[in-house]
Amino acid sequence: MLDGTSMASPHVAGAAALLLQKNPSWNASQLKLALMEGARNLNQDVMSQGSGEVNVYASATSPTLSTGGELSLGWDDLRQPSFSTNQALTVTNTSTAATQVSLAIQANLPAGTQVMVTPASLSLQPGESQTVNFNVNVNNATTPNLPAQPFTYSGTLTATTATGVSIHRPFAFCKAPKLQFTADGIIFDFAIFHGADLPQLQFLFSPGPFETLMAAGSYDFYFEFLPSFTQVNSKILMESQSVVREKVDVSSFTTLAISSAE
Repeated sequence: MLDGTSMASPHVAGAAALLLQKNPSWNASQLKLALMEGARNLNQDVMSQGSGEVNVYASATSPTLSTGGELSLGWDDLRQPSFSTNQALTVTNTSTAATQVSLAIQANLPAGTQVMVTPASLSLQPGESQTVNFNVNVNNATTPNLPAQPFTYSGTLTATTATGVSIHRPFAFCKAPKLQFTADGIIFDFAIFHGADLPQLQFLFSPGPFETLMAAGSYDFYFEFLPSFTQVNSKILMESQSVVREKVDVSSFTTLAISSAE
């Protein structure tokens, strides 16, 4: 099996070209959404499969298309008592026959999280568009933080016609503590230590700010600044500065300011 972006890119570009041939008035956003909504669900989490496997025939023959809204919902700020977002989506009947569309949420979410789409059904004439509201409400006191990557709650919004043809849009939001750090110089690399876990090493080549989601807990950090080089006679001397921060509590939103003078 051939995989990776080198294989995915030309295949998706070809699928988009076929859709554009059938629908020459569509813009790039409509082509993208049609490919997403017609994709075959692989029954994996959203962060692994995205919308699924491209199915250009399903995308080309679907009688409906939803546009607008961004269902990558971002980070739930744990400093706030709740997280909410509302997105307006437009559902269009792209066929030549009237159709009834039923909308539903498919997700396994904990108590304290509500995801709704209203109205739950639409009657669309050929070429007609109607707006629906996609709403997410999270109670941060009762919805647990996720303990491991990718730190996301996710699900699918589906729209099904009376003839059983269905399109879907994945949605996701992140719920975990966030660490942010900045430095007064360029950080070459840094490492994160947590209990008996293997250290996480990352190269940065930047002063930041750098942000990452982490499970709540106490961490040790090692930061190495970009080395400087000095020529002394026929020798090149390298000088590097490192900073260690121990027992940093990461809970909701933790910030670190790293100084090369430490």
